[in-house]
Amino acid sequence: MSGTPGEGRAWAWLDHLQAGGTTPWARWSAEVPTRGRVLPGAQQLELLRRLNLAGGVSPRLAQRVLGASAPGRGRPDLELVGATEARGFGWAPVDPVDLPDDELARVATGLVAEDVREAAARAPD
Repeated sequence: MSGTPGEGRAWAWLDHLQAGGTTPWARWSAEVPTRGRVLPGAQQLELLRRLNLAGGVSPRLAQRVLGASAPGRGRPDLELVGATEARGFGWAPVDPVDLPDDELARVATGLVAEDVREAAARAPD
């Protein structure tokens, strides 16, 4: 995602969510200069927003959510509507609030599985 009018808006929303913000994407209007090459997917961004609504998360967990891939079958990481140009192929960009709960649960499930694996590795034999 580079050079689209909504890209700066998407990066600003990412900053907002990382700071504990809860404003939905459709209501977000601030912009910042773009940076990096790839934004997290809509599923990761919406999961972080909902976790913030539930009371917030540590910066470490926020980074884990934003870097997580959803395991199993389902939609790939989706782009934000209004932040990318239409391509005419592949999955259409979405408003994250419209994602079904099971798409967010897929991301969360991957994080829980990582935690269980790490806990098992630290457990005494």
